[in-house]
Amino acid sequence: MKTTEKATPATATKKLTLKEKSAALKAKNDAKNPTKVTKAEADKAIIKETVTKAVSQQREVKYIYPDDVITTDEKKKYRQSIRNKEKAFYKEIADLKKHNKPTVKAEAAFKKFRKEHYLVP
Repeated sequence: MKTTEKATPATATKKLTLKEKSAALKAKNDAKNPTKVTKAEADKAIIKETVTKAVSQQREVKYIYPDDVITTDEKKKYRQSIRNKEKAFYKEIADLKKHNKPTVKAEAAFKKFRKEHYLVP
């Protein structure tokens, strides 16, 4: 009796299981996209960025606004008036120093003004 066996060529592919196929596909995709970012990592980055922006925006606020100043145009007008008054104080103090007069009252008034209108006097 002769036994007949089918010869398998060297180039024949073996049948892959589902797990092996998915692992091979995943490895292929990872090779194509080495900088793949998961959704969780992207969300963390976005949250960190927005928190940084919120903190930086809070620190930019220099003025204490009155309750009736709400819109951005009103705030802009208010800031400009405060800056103009501040320049007037600087000019007054400089004039007093130029004429060798005491500047104690003017500097005290300026400090009081800054405490009323600025967050950091």
